[in-house]
Amino acid sequence: MSSVMSFESHHRGSHRAAFSLVESVGAVLLCGTLAVFGLPYWVRQSERGRVAEAFEYLQHISQLQQQHFDELGCFELDPMSLDLALVVPSSFVVETDPVDSPDPSTNWCLSLVRQGSYYGYGDYQISFDATGFMPNRSTVCQTLVPAIHSSTPHRDSHSK
Repeated sequence: MSSVMSFESHHRGSHRAAFSLVESVGAVLLCGTLAVFGLPYWVRQSERGRVAEAFEYLQHISQLQQQHFDELGCFELDPMSLDLALVVPSSFVVETDPVDSPDPSTNWCLSLVRQGSYYGYGDYQISFDATGFMPNRSTVCQTLVPAIHSSTPHRDSHSK
């Protein structure tokens, strides 16, 4: 009798050594659901983070330009020559735009350009000038723009 018990106790858990078909299908369905709903959310949030980083960089440039204007009465014609504490966000390329002003020392414009296809977000640019975010020159998807800038009209504070 002891040999029968040892045989049963030895093989009792062996029938659970593998996953059943139902468990495997459930795991595949769960992974598929996470991929369908989670991946687009993650991509959108990642791109929002990149855009927020670009806005932070351009706001920093804007503050430095304002300091330059307050001290010298004109803007730095080459915004990249300012004493920058931040580096250009790695996902973007800096593009100095021509200024829509008869006197370039009274205005400046700088854009960060994101190039390439990024899961539904193609090339876009974010532009700032002396008055701040320029939605009319920017091609970034409005849903990616930080809330503080999304409904802010282009203000004109340095007109002469």
